[in-house]
Amino acid sequence: DYRAPPTSARIMAFREHKQMVLSLKMQENGKLVSGCTDGVVKVWDIRKQSSMSTLETNQPAVSLDIHQSAPVFAVWTSTQNISLHSLYEGKVLNQIRYHEGLLGNRLGPVNCLRFHPTLVQLAAGSTDCHVSRYSYRRY
Repeated sequence: DYRAPPTSARIMAFREHKQMVLSLKMQENGKLVSGCTDGVVKVWDIRKQSSMSTLETNQPAVSLDIHQSAPVFAVWTSTQNISLHSLYEGKVLNQIRYHEGLLGNRLGPVNCLRFHPTLVQLAAGSTDCHVSRYSYRRY
């Protein structure tokens, strides 16, 4: 109800994260997915009071994004790489690592990640003023 004050309009509050929440995504299957700076991602059933599953990346997250429809999430960690994880088991599906090439750095320190809403594509914005786009490719 838009007439109610914000404290009365809240439906439910989840308080299982121990660190600052970096990303939230309501997925098409009715699940809420959240990720925080300690690298913990939680999947919530919005009808219940607690999380359905907890996935740990085992590294602090600097930036994190969750795909809206595909069961994947991406994390930029302090180890200077982007890792793609499965929402089912939490296992690492792929990694994009920082390295230096002939023309300079290929991936600078990332400060934001964003998935395309429908395609399996990831954009990364870095502190060296570059935007990179990554896509799923089958071999």
